Amino acid sequence: MTDQSKCPPLSGAGPREPGQKGRYGAQQLLSVEQAAEYTGFTVRYLRRLIFERRIAYHKDRLRVWLATQDLDAYVRSLRVEPGDELLRRAPRMDAGRRR
Repeated sequence: MTDQSKCPPLSGAGPREPGQKGRYGAQQLLSVEQAAEYTGFTVRYLRRLIFERRIAYHKDRLRVWLATQDLDAYVRSLRVEPGDELLRRAPRMDAGRRR
């Protein structure tokens, strides 16, 4: 579970009820370490994604924050749909075999 006290506020207003939208919507910002715990990725992998600009992030001088919405979107983009890919490739794989 992440420590909410370490996350930066999303707007100048005080605490909100869960689901109540602020200036940036209903997203929550996490540090890289918290994001690693949230996603199950390593800190090094997340920092590489940030460096390669493969994931959206927020930067406050030296600190980097990742929105849970962006993390969820990145994880969804990794999804591989089941399909007939193996069936389409199977004839080509068998073509080189001698019988």
